[in-house]
Amino acid sequence: MQADAHGRATWRESVALFLLSAWPAWAVSMPPLQDLPNHLASAWVQAHLDRYPELVSNGFVKTNAALFLFLHLLAPHVGYRVAAKLFVTLTCAVGAYAYPRATGALGGNARSAAFLLWPFVHNWFVAMGMVEYALAVPLALLVLAEIRTRPVLAAALAAGVWYAHAFGVVVLGLLVALEIVATRAWREAPRLLAPLVPAVALTLWSIVLQLGSETHAPGGVRMFQSIPAALYGLFAEWLWSLTKWTLVAFVAAAGLAYFGARRFREPRPFFSPLAFGVLVVLCFAVPYQW
Repeated sequence: MQADAHGRATWRESVALFLLSAWPAWAVSMPPLQDLPNHLASAWVQAHLDRYPELVSNGFVKTNAALFLFLHLLAPHVGYRVAAKLFVTLTCAVGAYAYPRATGALGGNARSAAFLLWPFVHNWFVAMGMVEYALAVPLALLVLAEIRTRPVLAAALAAGVWYAHAFGVVVLGLLVALEIVATRAWREAPRLLAPLVPAVALTLWSIVLQLGSETHAPGGVRMFQSIPAALYGLFAEWLWSLTKWTLVAFVAAAGLAYFGARRFREPRPFFSPLAFGVLVVLCFAVPYQW
């Protein structure tokens, strides 16, 4: 009975988070997300390559292609604007489903955290039109939530993370490796790593293809940020969705930091103090574009 009540409460939280985050996309003729018009233009060109003989499509079997495949399949039937709204809605739905369940499976205070999750669902990456990356993050959290109990599902979700954005696979591998080291779960390592093998192989394949292509990462990869700028980025580049009104997300960020600090020394699957420390060091020690 308690498990059923917990499940119903989680579904109510997901529905509330979804309704709070998804409706703006349908209040306008075109969601004003910064990169989205460029993505729509690219998808239209890809569907009309006969008009652009100087361009060549590299298809849909690649990372960061979820939006383009979605538009390719739906836009001919509903139009590009409606198809874009549907993908934004899908991204919000996955976030609204994943975040409460991840806090329940990986955290110790799910009921408290659920009320602070709304800025994560319609976040800065959604506002910037980087909807595939915004989709990859909640999928990655679902992988961590399912990797011990349902490894086949976790493997499928990890492949979905790769298809949305390969960077999520990199972070997944790092967190799982840190979990094995932090808990010294050497015997459990094969069971934890096996679901990630297909996604990691696809990511390595993507890297090899990228290195062998004519396009490479921009020169800005060597740029370092100051510590104040990096601290600002930790908040602004996830929770602050471009307008001054969304600075209210700072309240949720401070609340989550409060709950996290209270339980920092308690073990959390994949989010141990060691994992937190490594991620902080990487955040400040590597070039910003990385």
